[in-house]
Amino acid sequence: MALRVRCEFGLTAVLLLGVVTGVRWLFAPDGYGGGGAAFTVLGAGVGVLLAVLMLSGPGRRSGAHLNPAVTLALWRLGAFPGRDVLPYCLAQLGGSVTGTWLAAVVWGPVVARPPVGYAAVRPGPGWGEGAV
Repeated sequence: MALRVRCEFGLTAVLLLGVVTGVRWLFAPDGYGGGGAAFTVLGAGVGVLLAVLMLSGPGRRSGAHLNPAVTLALWRLGAFPGRDVLPYCLAQLGGSVTGTWLAAVVWGPVVARPPVGYAAVRPGPGWGEGAV
């Protein structure tokens, strides 16, 4: 079980590093600059990254939940053992913090400033957060 939890930690860290990197290059002022196409590229890129992570050896070993909500849903559906929920969720949360921290180390302070803000993309003009 410990190996699966470590895999989940690593996969989640790689996912968040990739997402923050994508947002950094697509939305930061010195990157592409955003726009409608940037959201499409980001979505497609994250989809490909998720598929690669899920199909990788570590992804097949751990199940590649990569999100505590997925782990909880699988447990509630009876497809995942309850004793493994807490270790998986802690690994996923730790991996997300680690991946975001690594992105800040790699890309520097630009990822902490708008519009990147650690991959927190905000709704565009005319869209409220509730609608999104």
